[in-house]
Amino acid sequence: MISTFKNPIIGSGFIAKNFQRIKKKLIKSNAILYAAGISDSKIVDKKKLIKEFSRIKSYLKNFDNKKKFIYISTFTVFDPLRNKSPYIVNKMKIENFLKEKNINYLILRFPEIIGKSKNKKTLINFIYDKIKKREKFELWKNSLRNIVDIEDVVKTSEKIILNNYFKKRSINIISKHFYSAENIVKIIEVRLKKKANYRYLFLKKTKLKKFEPYYIKNNFKKHIYIKKIIKKYY
Repeated sequence: MISTFKNPIIGSGFIAKNFQRIKKKLIKSNAILYAAGISDSKIVDKKKLIKEFSRIKSYLKNFDNKKKFIYISTFTVFDPLRNKSPYIVNKMKIENFLKEKNINYLILRFPEIIGKSKNKKTLINFIYDKIKKREKFELWKNSLRNIVDIEDVVKTSEKIILNNYFKKRSINIISKHFYSAENIVKIIEVRLKKKANYRYLFLKKTKLKKFEPYYIKNNFKKHIYIKKIIKKYY
């Protein structure tokens, strides 16, 4: 039986707005996409983090088990340099909570996403804004980021959501390419034709925890891909 609920997307932020393009397909597949929550990954306010967890618990109290519950999480859970932050710890708590619930859940983990976003605290927006204004900032040495276009994320997620094989699983949607922070800065410098003013924060080299990737499909070479999407949105 096809669900008739009107709003299959919970949330009003950047990710939720971009998933509106597949709203009808979510309804047809009887799925709820939960994209509400804190957008600032550097948050340390415990009250706000507790509230985020409480909201999802409250939402799922009367959840219809016939529906698929899709939770948007982060690929950062595999990064030893960042997964001890309050934001990521809270994400992992929510993930574990979902796994213990008797519901048909699907966890989609995303890396750094590029798109039209007003959130100045995302990595690319932050670097772009600092270089544009010629303001000084700090850059992590030995830091790698996986960068994807929001359109690629939505297309790939759509295939996964509509495939009934993916049940009670966590899917890591990423690009095949990782970029150093320095490389990202250089690309934005060329785009803006301005020199960045930064100082390094030196970090010990670490490896990501083991994970199973689900790669977005594109035929672009490493540096062409990131240059293409930065040019597209900036």
